[in-house]
Amino acid sequence: MTRFDPFAAQIFVGNDYAPSQGNARDIINPSTLEPCGRIADATPAEINQALSCAEVARPTWARLDAKSRAQLLHALAQSIESVDKHDVARLMT
Repeated sequence: MTRFDPFAAQIFVGNDYAPSQGNARDIINPSTLEPCGRIADATPAEINQALSCAEVARPTWARLDAKSRAQLLHALAQSIESVDKHDVARLMT
């Protein structure tokens, strides 16, 4: 998987980060007025690609019982909670 880069104006599609072909805007830190990242405006084609990937994954997800879905979602939450949150917190604030 491609590593997330807050300055790359990436989109998340097909279970990976990819550079967007759409417009990108700087995220400005209001306390320093310095750029602290970039956000991508996905193109219609990129949105359609993301929707297509979701449609492909939907039947497999639909076949899972509730307990299996819960286990997968808990594992995802655990993976998020177990990493260094400094970068995410910095972007969020």
